[in-house]
Amino acid sequence: MLKIQGLTKSFGDNHVLRGIDLEIERGDSLVILGGSGSGKSVTLKCIMGFIHPDAGTITLDGDNLVGLEGRARSAMNQRVGMLFQHAALLDSLPVWENVMFAPLRFGRVSRREARKAAVGWLERVGLDEAIAGILPGELATGAQKRIGLARAIAAEPELLLFDEPTTGLDALVGRQIDALIRSTITDMGATAITITHDIDSARRVGDHVAMLYQGQIAWSGPAANLMQSGDPVVDQFVHGRLTGPIPVPALPEARA
Repeated sequence: MLKIQGLTKSFGDNHVLRGIDLEIERGDSLVILGGSGSGKSVTLKCIMGFIHPDAGTITLDGDNLVGLEGRARSAMNQRVGMLFQHAALLDSLPVWENVMFAPLRFGRVSRREARKAAVGWLERVGLDEAIAGILPGELATGAQKRIGLARAIAAEPELLLFDEPTTGLDALVGRQIDALIRSTITDMGATAITITHDIDSARRVGDHVAMLYQGQIAWSGPAANLMQSGDPVVDQFVHGRLTGPIPVPALPEARA
């Protein structure tokens, strides 16, 4: 469904992506795993058109996404739903309008229909109708993530993108969000890409995992094989080892 070939992106002398090649089958859940600064977010932003790559192609069902602008980009983005890292809810709009932002913006529903539909999407992510009319800032981070997920799926997109979905959450809430993501992918039959540095989360939501290191895919394979990949980079990262191909800054010596 989605194919990335030879994707490169630099910011001055910082070569973030050095030729990314990925293919995601329809209905698959792919996790792009990697440490901070590995290029995960840049890859996602290139898919969404927030950043223009220096070279390479990104195709969705054969349609090229690179360089799309205006109505063409808007039409393509209607096929995609995204859960942002910090939810990115609009504080000036009540919860129900946040959830139905895309359908309202593109004129798919009336405001009365949207208000009713929002309740169903909120229930789907485990939230009560009572919060529909309040502002997102009044809610806890975990609830905001759920609202962000409801907004991502409310347009019933073909492709779902999740940007560090468990960042800033405690372990229990993180597991709940992962379970919601996994069930959403299964129930909707959507194709999904999740970027994360959370190994446990990657194993819970992914069918396949691609490890990004130094701007390239170091390893890719089934999520079930992640902990025994046989790749030295992946092995060091997932087991948190201080020795290996990934350089680890030396800690300052403790003073007496």
